[in-house]
Amino acid sequence: MEPLSTYSERSFSRACHYELYPDRLHISGKIFLQNEFEVAFELKDLNPDYQKLKLRDKSFWAGLWVALVPAILLQILISVFHMKFDNPVFGLMIGLVVTGLLLCAVTTVPLTI
Repeated sequence: MEPLSTYSERSFSRACHYELYPDRLHISGKIFLQNEFEVAFELKDLNPDYQKLKLRDKSFWAGLWVALVPAILLQILISVFHMKFDNPVFGLMIGLVVTGLLLCAVTTVPLTI
C-alpha cells in the first residue's frame, strides 16, 4: 500500500522518515553512531491533546563546555597574566566561546508531542 504522505527530517544526531497511511503512521530512522529504529502507530489510538517540550541534544553539553572552559581561561589570562587584547590567544579564546554558544543554540530543539 502506498503512503498518503511522506516527510523526512535530519538533525545533528539523527535522521527520520515518516509515512502516513490511512490507518497508521510509520516512522523509521537512524541515530548517529548508534542504532536504527522503526515504529508504527495506529491513528485510532492517537490522542489529539499535545504538549510542547524542549529537548537538548548531547552536543548541547559539549557546546557548553567549549564555551565555559575558554571563558574561564580568558578571565585568568586577563586578570592574572595581564594579557592584552591584541594577543592572538585572546581572539582564539573569544572564537571558542562564540562557537560553543552557537552549538548550544542550534542543538536546543522545540518539540511538539
